[in-house]
Amino acid sequence: MKSKRVGLAAVGVLLLILVGCLQFDEQTIYLEYDKVADRLLMVINYQGLFAERGLPPFGQRAEGEATFQDVADSEDQLAKAIESKRVAFGGNWPFGFSLVEGRQNLAKPDQTMSDQVRKDLLSFFEHVRVENGGFYEDAAGRCCGAQVLVVDRASEVLAVLNRAINEAMLSDTTEPETADPVERALKPLWLEAAGAGHTWIEIQGNSLVATIPFPEALFQEQREEFAKQSFGAEAGDLQRQVRGLRAVIGNPVWLWHENGMLKVRCGLVTKPSVVVARPRQGDYTPNLAEHIRVRYGLHLDENLARYLLHLDATAETEAETAARTMARRLTQVERIRVLLYQLKTKPSVEFWDKLWEEKRPAPGAGEPVELTNEGLLEYWENWLLKRTKDATGSDGSGNREPAKQG
Repeated sequence: MKSKRVGLAAVGVLLLILVGCLQFDEQTIYLEYDKVADRLLMVINYQGLFAERGLPPFGQRAEGEATFQDVADSEDQLAKAIESKRVAFGGNWPFGFSLVEGRQNLAKPDQTMSDQVRKDLLSFFEHVRVENGGFYEDAAGRCCGAQVLVVDRASEVLAVLNRAINEAMLSDTTEPETADPVERALKPLWLEAAGAGHTWIEIQGNSLVATIPFPEALFQEQREEFAKQSFGAEAGDLQRQVRGLRAVIGNPVWLWHENGMLKVRCGLVTKPSVVVARPRQGDYTPNLAEHIRVRYGLHLDENLARYLLHLDATAETEAETAARTMARRLTQVERIRVLLYQLKTKPSVEFWDKLWEEKRPAPGAGEPVELTNEGLLEYWENWLLKRTKDATGSDGSGNREPAKQG
């Protein structure tokens, strides 16, 4: 709806639609805030990079197999994304920002925003950096990539962003009145909040919290409509609904209404957390995998393995710097994947010792308590594959398991 675009005008240069068909099947975001250093850090994994057929209408998925041109376009988009330090949030690259392009666009006057807003946003980019970590293959065989996003002086950056949003709202007087009742209800509330210097986004502990003026009755109405569309009889197959519900419940994301405000919290307050930004929908097909292997290589796990042993080892390249940051924050699933990769390619006593240090779940029925090195390797391979299939519902080939009947 149009009124929603009022607040986004200030950050429009940050939210760029990536026209084309480069996609990812799933995304995980590690979120951490260091209060002492005032540093916000995200580790972003794009799991299952692939080329999709054409560009479907917004909110819909493309049908059919990607053509040769679709794949070529996606390869070009990937190269530009790496070069321009583009970060994507949400499902399948609908929105994101490019560090390089953002700075370039804001360096010159823009008639769509005030000079003060432009300068404020330009100062935002001075404290943001993106490190491309490279590519790897996950346990399901999907070709994946990872980035590290760091926001230094994060509290100051968010203050700048909030001020820019408020200034943009108050300066945007070009939109005509609308007949949509939701838009009519929200616009005056948002303008009033902007005039009072409202804080739209803030850090609480290790979480990000958005606070948006929103009438309670309208909030309840919209929540019921969302539930109906997402989980109602007309929402699609049961498996898709269940996956969506698991993602909502399993993610450290909360939405509630308080004192006339819609609040959304992303991440845990007391400790860092991982958010699944887009649960797997089973669209992956390995049509970019060979190109990525040949042009860029799958080196991330090799770099991660090095820093698993020596966290303070030197980092000469951007990819190594990103890997060193990531190695300190790997989940057990990620550590096991890296250790298995290393033991299959360049096994050593040090990595065997690391694998033995990993705490195993209690043995199941018929499972031996005592294991050899080879038995331990097989145990973790099976464990990792099961964890991946439980999370994705697929073996990574793009073929989903058939729905269970009854």
